[in-house]
Amino acid sequence: MMSSLWFAFLCVAVFSIGAFLLPPSSDASLRRRLNSTVWREDPLSHEAEEDKPFTIIFVSDLENRYRGHDIRRSQYVVNYIKNLKDSNLVFNQPYSDIFIKPKLVIHGGDISHQWSCNGFKWFILGGCRNAQDEYKDVWDRLYKAGIPMISAYGNHDWNARDGTGNPWGSETDQPRDENTDFINRWSNEFTTLSYEKSAKLTNGNLEYEEFYPTGDIGQSMFRATYGGIQIVNFNSAFNWQSYDRTDNGMVYDADDQFERLSRSLDRNMKTIFFEHYPLNKGGSIGSQSPSRNTALSLIREFGEGVAHFSGHFHVNRVYPYTAAEPNFNDYVAPYPHIWNGNEPGFLAILMSRTQGVLQVKTLDIPGLEDGDKCMPFNYVNIREAFFGFWPETNDWFKTYANEERPNEDGGDESSAATPRDNSLGSNGANELGRGTISDATRCCNTCKSGKQSWSGEVGWFVCGQVDDEAEARLEEIIEVPELETWSEESTR
Repeated sequence: MMSSLWFAFLCVAVFSIGAFLLPPSSDASLRRRLNSTVWREDPLSHEAEEDKPFTIIFVSDLENRYRGHDIRRSQYVVNYIKNLKDSNLVFNQPYSDIFIKPKLVIHGGDISHQWSCNGFKWFILGGCRNAQDEYKDVWDRLYKAGIPMISAYGNHDWNARDGTGNPWGSETDQPRDENTDFINRWSNEFTTLSYEKSAKLTNGNLEYEEFYPTGDIGQSMFRATYGGIQIVNFNSAFNWQSYDRTDNGMVYDADDQFERLSRSLDRNMKTIFFEHYPLNKGGSIGSQSPSRNTALSLIREFGEGVAHFSGHFHVNRVYPYTAAEPNFNDYVAPYPHIWNGNEPGFLAILMSRTQGVLQVKTLDIPGLEDGDKCMPFNYVNIREAFFGFWPETNDWFKTYANEERPNEDGGDESSAATPRDNSLGSNGANELGRGTISDATRCCNTCKSGKQSWSGEVGWFVCGQVDDEAEARLEEIIEVPELETWSEESTR
């Protein structure tokens, strides 16, 4: 009996020692627990070695808690992207055998709107938010699913200081002083955190370098490598200015920052560029330094397969740059919420480390069909107007100029970007008693069609159609450079 016990003990000991001496598993799902942190072996590191094409998702202008897009609506968008890994969606021919499984998500800026620190929303919604709030409520669900996300920020994430030439420099903004500069610092913190989180999640396979602004306060630019490709983040814009934190502080162009970034880039790697503003954005941004031609020249140094990605326009566009070789496209992402009757969506990018961008496909975000009802305060129906207890009206739009309107020479001119609050228009008080909230295509995703009508049942909405006249007015709200009137030469 005793010998049997000793034999059993010896077998267990030999098995345990042998297991300890075995090499670690090569299973891509292997997890190691170190200091209570779960690390995943990054599967993309193997795919890069094999030059297996992989998917990057580019989504822009989530604008959480702005224009009525509450946290649940933002979560709905991010969850849809996250769940693509379990879908059967594929790219178009000749890559229709490749499933759209995101290995990386890039956000093109406009995270929120000045961190919900402005006016009535600040009081109703509980005060300012910060970068950690946005991650906890919205973006962390990607990281928890094993999908890294890196981000830019946009004009709505920036509170301009007088004289910077950047948007939001009007007298109606908050004072530019030590009490409001935190808005800009939080935006930069958000972008930096996105890289830190992604590097940690991928066990260091996503490597990055941050290029700081010349002034005390301004955007960082980033160079990253992942899956054998190079990813350049101009952040809000390649020529975004910075400033010093003093009453009469200096304002700095981005030339030095841009040059430092440029010198760091590997010209032998397939590369994509992204920022919030499209390359053909005019106005004050278009006149700042470095020039657009400087940015175009840099992009072209990376040869065939290079591409640029942007947002801001809220409309899906592809602007070809063909004035010099190599030709490349600036892909403008659709808005991830209903906008002016257009379907919400984002871009799926098929990448190769030897060929660069193979294909860019627009994916719609599904919503409810016509005739469906939904209660207020759910993820498809919360609007900023609901917190203010009045609906937005067409007059709300008439007080603001179009964001982008081609001028006579084919270029772009820019005005103040988008509304800062929901002032009650001249017809606003009557709107509650009338049949149609005719601006609903701009802000809500109650219906997949983007059309919405007031049903007369208190607290209920019904998907329906707005009248033709209202629809025509909505079509005039924002104009972006169309391909028929736009060319690279016209913006020089």
